[in-house]
Amino acid sequence: MSLPTLSPSDAERLIREEGAVLVDVRGADEHARSWIPGARNLPLDRLDEAALAAHAGKPVLFHCRSGMRTSGNAPKLAACAGGAQAFIVE
Repeated sequence: MSLPTLSPSDAERLIREEGAVLVDVRGADEHARSWIPGARNLPLDRLDEAALAAHAGKPVLFHCRSGMRTSGNAPKLAACAGGAQAFIVE
């Protein structure tokens, strides 16, 4: 299973207009070195549906450094989105 991808500008629009949540799936050490303002850091090894429950019904946008982790874990990310629309940011 793959998730649709969004450009950074489309992701910004979804966050602004629909209250989408941006999730950084990198480890805490990587996130501490650089991050996108407003992104929640939920590393892949700690990511679960409960962590995103507060955003039920809102789109969930996943990102990492290069896109490899998000693409390679798309089924897990989709499941963690709890039925909400899920996307990978380019």
